[in-house]
Amino acid sequence: MNDLPQPTGPGRLPEEPVALTPLHRPRRAFVARGEAVLAGMVIWFAFACWHWGITTVTTTLTDGTQLTSNRYFSDRIAGAIGLGVVAALLLVDASRVLLAVRIRSHKPKP
Repeated sequence: MNDLPQPTGPGRLPEEPVALTPLHRPRRAFVARGEAVLAGMVIWFAFACWHWGITTVTTTLTDGTQLTSNRYFSDRIAGAIGLGVVAALLLVDASRVLLAVRIRSHKPKP
């Protein structure tokens, strides 16, 4: 609950917002394209990290039996997951930049 006195009188209200630039700015397309390309490179590196994080270990016992197992390196797997999250955020931001819609405030009618 706000018990502080509110400013009243002329000149105390917030000024009108500065006119916004047009919604369509060609620079946005370049930024979105750059983010999409960067997301693609990050995804490629994430797959590489995942591949580096798994190693197949084969052990041969004295009776000739071969045991095959996979060894997982958690730091590389976690890095791959983190890079996937970064790529997803880049793609979300690229789509936000391209699909940005400005909501106009409705002034109350007298």
